[in-house]
Amino acid sequence: MSKNTILLFLLSVSLVFACVEPYDLTLRNQTDILFVDAQINDIDPVQKIYIRRSYSTKNSDIIEGEIDAEVNIFENEVTKYSCISLGNGIYQIPENLKVKAGNKYHLEFKLRNGKKYKSGTETPININEIEKLTAFYRTTGINYDGKSMNGHEVYLDTKDDVSNKNFYMWTWKLFEKQNYCISCFGGKYYTNPLPDGQCVEDANLKRRGVIYDYSCNGNCWDKFYSSEINILSDQYYNGASITNRKIASIPFFQYYGTLIEVAQLNISKAAYDYFKIMMSQSQNTGTLSDTPPAGLVGNIKNINDSTEPIGGMFMAGIKKTIRLWIPRSERHEGIKAYGLFQGRLPNPEPMGMDLTRPPLAPCKESNYRTPIMPEGWVN
Repeated sequence: MSKNTILLFLLSVSLVFACVEPYDLTLRNQTDILFVDAQINDIDPVQKIYIRRSYSTKNSDIIEGEIDAEVNIFENEVTKYSCISLGNGIYQIPENLKVKAGNKYHLEFKLRNGKKYKSGTETPININEIEKLTAFYRTTGINYDGKSMNGHEVYLDTKDDVSNKNFYMWTWKLFEKQNYCISCFGGKYYTNPLPDGQCVEDANLKRRGVIYDYSCNGNCWDKFYSSEINILSDQYYNGASITNRKIASIPFFQYYGTLIEVAQLNISKAAYDYFKIMMSQSQNTGTLSDTPPAGLVGNIKNINDSTEPIGGMFMAGIKKTIRLWIPRSERHEGIKAYGLFQGRLPNPEPMGMDLTRPPLAPCKESNYRTPIMPEGWVN
């Protein structure tokens, strides 16, 4: 990871940025940068704040979570919501905090070194629903994992709200059915210690570079997220319909159908400018995962030292979502599925004399996997 890395955790983001103009900050000479990702909305049941620091040493760059911070969100300057530390710089927002349009929100936190920080104020506004999603199969041009492959492009229809000057951002989340829950490189999976089990190294397997994959002990779905920045100003719409806006390019992972959830966000001009700068710094690739050559300072400041560079933003907004089932009916045309293992085929451990092997592995709930059937999934 380079010295110019910006940590952005924009998974399933719903946001409206504060009215602060973002500006460039060259980080080449900075060795200690604080990054904050703080997002609240009106839908997500579990919301988290990430506070992390990037240290540059002579030989490497280190990312560490800021632990033992006091983190609070204020609503209308009066109601305080105290966040709970989950460790490693992650703080969970109380479940009873649900963003309301017209209310004012800001973030305050104090690090264990005594430094205090405060964000700008966010005032979310209501936004229109997504009217329709449409998926089209493409034989080529879906770029994924450094390859061009076939898959589906997803397009959106919505209507601009004439009563406001709007700037839009779209993100997506994809659900794929997963049959294998643990992969062991150079070893075998054992169910002990419970509940997760572990991969135990085997010298022979490791020497031969063998990877064994272990079936799930129940239903399981992998979750994929958008990485491209997708923003739009309503300068040329102003109350008109926004039609056939390209939202996602989905690889043909497997012959199962797939489920996509798209989120529509109304962001401020400051946020729009912030992401435009980020896109230009990413050499016009427009991806959140790219490393830009410079940093962006958002709306969070050190209360006693306004010159300290802080990466990231505090975000509060209203989110509208819609889901679309893509049946992948084109699977009968002889299409080769890319799979969920970066192009390799799954390799289950062979059965031997020990009939207790291979064991089944648990499907652990996380940001990237769930054992709970997604709403809208078609068996």
